[in-house]
Amino acid sequence: MKKRYSQNPADTSLFVCDNRSEDYDTPENLVLKRLISIIYETIDQAEEYIKQEYGWAQDTWRGEEELIDELKQIVERNVHVRRIRSPETYEPTERMMIAAESSRQPIYQEAASLLRTRAKLFDGDHGEIKDLLNNTAITPDDDETLFELYVLFRFVSVLESVRDQQAQFKPIQAGRNEIAKFAGEPELVLYYDQAATDRDLSFVTEEKITERSLSRSEKVQEVAHDISNQYFDKEFQNYTNRPDVIVLEIRDPDTQTYEYLITEVKNSTNTGTIRTGIKEALEYLAFLRVDEEFVFGGEDTEEDYFGSGWNGLLVVQDLDRQTTSLEEQSESEIKILQASELEDGLEKMLDRADLNVE
Repeated sequence: MKKRYSQNPADTSLFVCDNRSEDYDTPENLVLKRLISIIYETIDQAEEYIKQEYGWAQDTWRGEEELIDELKQIVERNVHVRRIRSPETYEPTERMMIAAESSRQPIYQEAASLLRTRAKLFDGDHGEIKDLLNNTAITPDDDETLFELYVLFRFVSVLESVRDQQAQFKPIQAGRNEIAKFAGEPELVLYYDQAATDRDLSFVTEEKITERSLSRSEKVQEVAHDISNQYFDKEFQNYTNRPDVIVLEIRDPDTQTYEYLITEVKNSTNTGTIRTGIKEALEYLAFLRVDEEFVFGGEDTEEDYFGSGWNGLLVVQDLDRQTTSLEEQSESEIKILQASELEDGLEKMLDRADLNVE
């Protein structure tokens, strides 16, 4: 005002702004800048997987490479976006959000709406999460895989509660079976799908049984194994079916000792399928090896092939009939939990197994 009066008091068109950035740092622009920043950071983190051509990333971003480059250029080079200051950690405030929602410009309304949705997702809003799962990236191929993922994330939830610590996640991908880790003492690691090959875990059966006469079924397996070796001129190893869901490894760095909880999952209420699951879970325990050595029951003992009785778990769908409770299974070599019992039952199992996960 002083400048206007000192130069030409009659010229009402002359004015001076104290700070030119005020035109850019409006509440609506700060809402938009926050959204753009979140999208930019997300794409920047995802670019590693896009460039490495992982199938799931390619399926999501195929044909959108130009869009990604365009957005990055907007954030890095667009003069108008760069003039908007970066929002503080507490921004946008509720007043800023209301201003954007009340704007006549659709772009501000949409930015505020997307930020509202994101906040609800982070707060665990069931409706928003359901919409996300129904309409976006998580698309398991079948009900069995979906049920396995449900069990996996129930494990994570229970461990986060017990440890009062958030898991460190890694993407599910071929060649890397480690899904989640809890640092500290002891270190906890969750593996999914075909166990933990990157930590030298295996489920190799015994090559030969020499201390006693073979049963008919054992003789069939041995002869079939020998014929295969001869015909293909190759030494085959016998493997059990690998666990197709979870291995929980508890590692004590002080004593260099390991404990394991092996879980088999059957998305079924069929008695025959559940019986198969029981057999498979027992096989995984009996033939679990680390560095070629049996974890439970050494080479020369017939005892404790299955651990303490709390090292194996079978998870099945909810049954519509009376079954044995977890407490009543205390003498069984493995434990069986239905889907609705999983969270409470798993916490009890970890406590009873004395795995020292806390």
